[in-house]
Amino acid sequence: MMKPIDRQTVLSAVESFLGVQVYVHFEAPGSIFRNALCVFSEAGIKGEGPYRLALRSKDGSVWIRMEGLIDYDVDEQGRLFIAEHDDVGRLIRGVTLSRHPLSF
Repeated sequence: MMKPIDRQTVLSAVESFLGVQVYVHFEAPGSIFRNALCVFSEAGIKGEGPYRLALRSKDGSVWIRMEGLIDYDVDEQGRLFIAEHDDVGRLIRGVTLSRHPLSF
C-alpha cells in the first residue's frame, strides 16, 4: 500500500540501490520506459512535497529526474515504487527500482 513520502525514508530506500545493477521502470503521461538496466551512483530527493527525485548513473551518461512525487511503497520483493496518483488513485507518474526485471 502506498504511503506518503517521508523524505529521509525514501532517500534511504533509493540509496540502497546505488552501486548495483537496477532495473528501472519510468511512467509519465503518454510514455513508458521499462526494464532499463543501470547502475546508479548518485540519488537525491528534494522538496517539501510534492517531491523531486534525481538519479545519476555511475558513468554519468544517464540522468533520471521526476517531479510531483507524493507517495511510495517497498513491496515484498524489495521493489521501490515512488509515484504521484490523482484523487481517485490513478497513476499520474512514477518510477520503480528493482533488482529484477518487471514482468509485463
